[in-house]
Amino acid sequence: QVGYFESEKSVGTLNDKVTKAGFSAKTKHAQNNDKNITKVMVGPFESKDKAQQALPKVREQIKNDAFIIKG
Repeated sequence: QVGYFESEKSVGTLNDKVTKAGFSAKTKHAQNNDKNITKVMVGPFESKDKAQQALPKVREQIKNDAFIIKG
């Protein structure tokens, strides 16, 4: 996951950054403290190992505090 936002504009900006870095972007709607948010994720990857291999590039080119989630 590389971020979550209430603003669709922010979601779009991060989605563009993900695709420009050569990855697929995926979004998921959720709630956080009674607020509607959209999570932005990179992937999917074939395996956790593939995600681990991509994580340094994701952190360098997209968001330095990105992390791996299952799903």
